[in-house]
Amino acid sequence: GCPGEIFVCMYNICELRNKMKYNKIKDPIEIYTILKDIEQILLQYRNYVSYDIELPYDKEVVDTRNIKKKLTKEEYFIVRLKIAKCWMLAVYTKLIDTVKPENHQQQMSQLVLEYLDTYSQIDPDLHILGQMVWPMLQIGSLITETAQMIQLRSYSKVLFETVSALNIQTLQELNEFVWVSGSSLEDILSGKEWLQAGIDFLPL
Repeated sequence: GCPGEIFVCMYNICELRNKMKYNKIKDPIEIYTILKDIEQILLQYRNYVSYDIELPYDKEVVDTRNIKKKLTKEEYFIVRLKIAKCWMLAVYTKLIDTVKPENHQQQMSQLVLEYLDTYSQIDPDLHILGQMVWPMLQIGSLITETAQMIQLRSYSKVLFETVSALNIQTLQELNEFVWVSGSSLEDILSGKEWLQAGIDFLPL
């Protein structure tokens, strides 16, 4: 799943957004310094994935057909490393979107491409992917290319078949609404059908 260090970055981004929104921080240099500090922590994601960890299910992982797939210690490490990278990339897009440095749209497009490529390298039958709901929602909300939409729909469909969690259907419905309406995810989640209706689905 998401390494604790990256969760701390998510908290720091929330704190930064709050300060910027309420003008508690205005100095561009101070904002840029915070951006770089969080960025450095995110880019060290490899250091947060332990190699020496016990594999679940007696060194087997169950796939969508309830077939146990044996993973070596090395394979399990690589899977967790790629998942950590996906979390890092998703949080990184949130950081860039918050601060909006120069060329931020291009930066986010590149991060989206890297996320989709990294996710495609993970065995889609592994239940550990059930921990990828927020990253899929965040990345999906930034997609504008039709080919990428098709790609993410496929990932979401397989992810739902793998873990059978309704929140995966919800995330894809939200992504579809973003794509069709052109509204931001934040605007949708703070609207009358969500937050104003008492449904707090603001993940970050």
